[in-house]
Amino acid sequence: MDVIVEPIATLAAMKTGRPSIQVHARRRNARLVIRSAWRMYFKDGVKKDGRIIARQITSYADAGAYNRHTPYAVTKHRQCAGPYRIPNVSSTPTASTQPQPGSAMRGFGVTPLPLPSSTNG
Repeated sequence: MDVIVEPIATLAAMKTGRPSIQVHARRRNARLVIRSAWRMYFKDGVKKDGRIIARQITSYADAGAYNRHTPYAVTKHRQCAGPYRIPNVSSTPTASTQPQPGSAMRGFGVTPLPLPSSTNG
């Protein structure tokens, strides 16, 4: 989500006068890209017929040294119901900063949320 790779590809295109692309192998990407650290607690209320009628989420985001996109990612917690119709939803996200830089993953705060079948409560 950060503009880190684009300047390098742009400089290569400017120097060569040709289109440029920068590709990272998955292993290298894992070493270079810093993700936000999240600790999330889910509590679901489920009827005997399997319907989820309530969800409470408390989450703590370690935004890293520069906070970057974490405040925006935290606003996405309002989507914590996912594709389900849950009549009672409560979300309490908290973000803090620490020395190591961090940033958002794909999905901007939505993808860190586990599927309902993997929630603890």
